[in-house]
Amino acid sequence: MTIELDYLGKAPRKKGINSKVKGNKNELTLAKALSSYTGLEFVRVPQSGGLRWENAATVIGDLIVTNADAVFPFAVETKHLKTLALQKSGLLRTKSKIYGLFEQAARDGLRADKIPSLWVRGNGMPAGTWWVFIPTPIYFKLKDVLINYVGVLQYGEGIIGINSKELFAAPWEQVVTLLT
Repeated sequence: MTIELDYLGKAPRKKGINSKVKGNKNELTLAKALSSYTGLEFVRVPQSGGLRWENAATVIGDLIVTNADAVFPFAVETKHLKTLALQKSGLLRTKSKIYGLFEQAARDGLRADKIPSLWVRGNGMPAGTWWVFIPTPIYFKLKDVLINYVGVLQYGEGIIGINSKELFAAPWEQVVTLLT
């Protein structure tokens, strides 16, 4: 029994998941998924992507490859949001947070001379899946190796979102060849 139930006649409110814990878990889960897909070792950037070293373009985004000589063409920014703010058509709503988040990914990509990628999970999405937002020209380079076509979200400003299952179904060696 609790004080709220005993004296006020109401059950206590359920505690929500701490957003920092949720974000950390999302980063660790994505690091494992990318490691499994690419065969490279990924780690979280110290301070969750907030670390900025003056001349270290390799320490960009939320996740990095531990081997500085490995070829990984993406700068990775990842978020776990309550909702993706999708319309019934599958398009993002005009006030979706995705727009601002992708701008951050684009800045990181520019600083690192890598392709910006924003990996977003929404509450209720199947475990181990993300929407991966990349520049539209990159999508068209990859289109022929994206075999299963489980979903594409398109919105203005030259960005397309693909389901991570779609990307993970493409042979990694072909993806690297097409993008480097």
